[in-house]
Amino acid sequence: MSKFLQAFVVFLSWSLFAILFHFYISDSLFGNCSFNHQIKSNKTEIQPNNFAENNPELLKVTNDKGISLFEINGSFKIKKNSIDVVIDSSLNSLKDSVTLYLKNNPSHSLIIVSNYLNDEVNTTTGVNLGQQRGDFIKNWLMNSEVAEDRILIETQLTDYKFDEKGYFNQAISLYFKDLVALKASVATDVVTKKTLRFSFGNQSFRPTPELIEYVIELKSYLGQYPNKKIYVTGHTDSEGDVTYNYNIGLQRAQFVKDFLISQEIEAYKIVSSSKGELEPVADNSTKEGKSLNRRIEIIIK
Repeated sequence: MSKFLQAFVVFLSWSLFAILFHFYISDSLFGNCSFNHQIKSNKTEIQPNNFAENNPELLKVTNDKGISLFEINGSFKIKKNSIDVVIDSSLNSLKDSVTLYLKNNPSHSLIIVSNYLNDEVNTTTGVNLGQQRGDFIKNWLMNSEVAEDRILIETQLTDYKFDEKGYFNQAISLYFKDLVALKASVATDVVTKKTLRFSFGNQSFRPTPELIEYVIELKSYLGQYPNKKIYVTGHTDSEGDVTYNYNIGLQRAQFVKDFLISQEIEAYKIVSSSKGELEPVADNSTKEGKSLNRRIEIIIK
C-alpha cells in the first residue's frame, strides 16, 4: 500500500510540473497558451481614448427662469468665419423634444441664443454671424408641426476663443419662454399707463390715430376689468403763470374725457384733473423739453 501512495505522489508531482511548464515556460517561448492569450486580448481592448469625444458636453434646455426642462448629450459647434454649425448626431432627438414641448405648451416659444464676436459682423449689410448661425439651427429644427414664429433668435455680442481647430462649442444655447404671457403683460402696461401728446397750439381738440387705436385697446381692457377707473391728467410746459397752466391742463384733460365718453366709455369711470406745469418730464428751457412736457397721462387703476 505504501508503494502505491509513493507512486501516486510522484504522479501528482510530475503532473503539477507539466502544468507549470506549459503555462510559464512553453508560452513564454512559443506564445501558444490559450489562457494567457485571452488575457492579452482583454488588454488590447482597453485603449486610451479621447474622453471629450465619447462624453460630449451636456446640452441643457431651460425655461426663461433657468430651470432645466430636458438635457441631451451633445453640442452645437460653431466654426470660425463660417455660418455653418456642426451639430452632434446625438442631438437629433432634440427635434422631437422641441416639437413635443411646443405642442404641449402652446403659449411658449423656443429662443435660440446665438453669440458672436465683434469682428463677426458684415460691415456692408450689418448682419452678424450670430444671426446667421441662429437661422441655420432654426432651419435644422423646423418641421411641419412647428410654426416658424414659434422659434425665435436672440443674438448676443460677447467674447470667446476658438480652439486650435477653429471651433467653439459654447456659443449656442436654447430656452423656452412664455411669450403670450409676456405680450399680455406688455399690453397691460401700455393700456394702464399711457402718455399722449398732441399739437396744443390752439384750443381745439382733434383725436389722433394713436388715441383712436388706444381707445380700442382700452375698451377691451375695461371689458375684462369693469371695476377699473380711468384717471386723465393734463400737463403743460412752464409758459405763462401757474394758474393759467393749471386751467389749460384741466381743459385738455377734459377734451380727452369727452372723447372717451363719445366712444361709449361710461362717464363715471373717468376722472379728469390737471398738474399744470408742476410735474415736468423734461427741461422747460428748451423747445424740445417744452414739447415733451405738454402731454396727457392716462392711468388705469
